[in-house]
Amino acid sequence: MPRLIRLDTILEDWHPLSNTPALEYVPTRWDGPQVGKRLTEAFRTLSRLPMNDHPRPFGTCWPEYMRDWSDELAILTGELSDLEATARAQNRVRILPSAAEISRMESAISWPGTYLAARPILARVVQIVAMHRSREKDLNWVACKLRLASHVLRARNRTGLDLIAAGLRRDGVPVL
Repeated sequence: MPRLIRLDTILEDWHPLSNTPALEYVPTRWDGPQVGKRLTEAFRTLSRLPMNDHPRPFGTCWPEYMRDWSDELAILTGELSDLEATARAQNRVRILPSAAEISRMESAISWPGTYLAARPILARVVQIVAMHRSREKDLNWVACKLRLASHVLRARNRTGLDLIAAGLRRDGVPVL
């Protein structure tokens, strides 16, 4: 007689088909991929910060334009391309990062300058790759943008990340 296993007694923390995010694996010591992940997260946090390049000009509380009969007609007929784009821009919500995310960003964003000061080409490559990865760009796209072969870009990025990880381990920085 075959032995039956009750499914309700099997405990699993996570399954790839369960539509829930996996728990993040945090290594016990710094390695290159973990440094790259934290740098990408730092640039993503930096992009979420509110930045005003110039002070807001004086103005009124009135809307930028007044709707006339042609705008109302466009709403009724379904020609909403410009009006929908304007409405989306006005109703945009910006989710600001928390203080913990900002402090992690401030510490991580200085790593290439600190640990790759003697190798400025690697520092530049690591920062550019992390910035574009935070914007969901592919590494091949970044290689084309920098006019490098993709294997050269990968090698330089990995070398820079490994040097940063070695410096973090040497300085005793705890893994975030």
